[in-house]
Amino acid sequence: MKPLVSLVTPCYNAEAFIDRHLANVLAQTYRPIELILVDDGSCDGTLDRAESWRSRLEASGARLVLLAQDHRGQAAAINRGLPAVTGMYVSWPDCDDLMRPDNLSRKVDYLESHPEAGFVCCSVANVAEGALDEVTSVTRVADTTDPWLFDRLIRDSGAYCLDIAYLARSSALFSSLGGRRIYESPAGQNFQLLLPLAYHWPCGFIDEPLASYVARPGSHSHSFASYQQQVQRTRDFEALLHHVLDAMEMDPVDRERYGRYVDEKFLPRRFMLALGAGDRELVRESKAALRRARGTTVSLELAALASELGLGRAAYGARELLLRCRARAGRAVRRWAR
Repeated sequence: MKPLVSLVTPCYNAEAFIDRHLANVLAQTYRPIELILVDDGSCDGTLDRAESWRSRLEASGARLVLLAQDHRGQAAAINRGLPAVTGMYVSWPDCDDLMRPDNLSRKVDYLESHPEAGFVCCSVANVAEGALDEVTSVTRVADTTDPWLFDRLIRDSGAYCLDIAYLARSSALFSSLGGRRIYESPAGQNFQLLLPLAYHWPCGFIDEPLASYVARPGSHSHSFASYQQQVQRTRDFEALLHHVLDAMEMDPVDRERYGRYVDEKFLPRRFMLALGAGDRELVRESKAALRRARGTTVSLELAALASELGLGRAAYGARELLLRCRARAGRAVRRWAR
């Protein structure tokens, strides 16, 4: 008997693409699968559409578990699903992303042959809704010779919190979490799952795009458009990371070092958001925090002065134009080099 793989998938108003997700699970070459679908208070036909797939899934060796709760967000849906996991391996893919048919089989084979690894990560193709066969780019771990991802994940540098990329040993995940529950935050669920896992366990890598991240304009990650929402998003992530660090078993020196890093991590983003919105009060607050954390710089002082003179939006626009020009120049150089 092959080991059971559990998939914990939160869904909210997913009627438009739940059929695609379940067809994707059905197409997996690996069995047995336990699909734990958690409906997060949908007000459309998500649950009914999922139920209509039960006989086809179960005839193929994929067990379907449907759970439901009031609308409380993705992290709460994960908390609803984790206690139901019975598989040796576990993943938590979003229901709008895609797995290649050999996704689970390749990942299970890797973990079966690398018992030292607590989890495995694949590369991820980036596609757009409506053009699923057109890969715009591929997201890869920068250095696959180093199996320790914690530092790169928390710094968003050389690694990524894309749930569709990962498969973990259930024992490694639950021992790292200290149970089957994560901190519930409006900022999502991936950091709470991956950071404790990556701190305690080495990761293995499959440098092939065995999954696709589907960009949708109405998705959770694209739904923070207003200035206030974007600022609150940085505060939510800051609180989330502090909570994860506080709850983890980790070396006190690491806890202090990464705590200081999180204190500083979102300050530049808030400063620039406030500059672009003409929010002088938040510009002053962010500037003072940045000066305490990193000292003063000429660019910081000039941007703050522009804000005080009522020129914050113009300064922000000039910076964005410069960044776009540099990006275009870089792309042109790379094309020329090829």
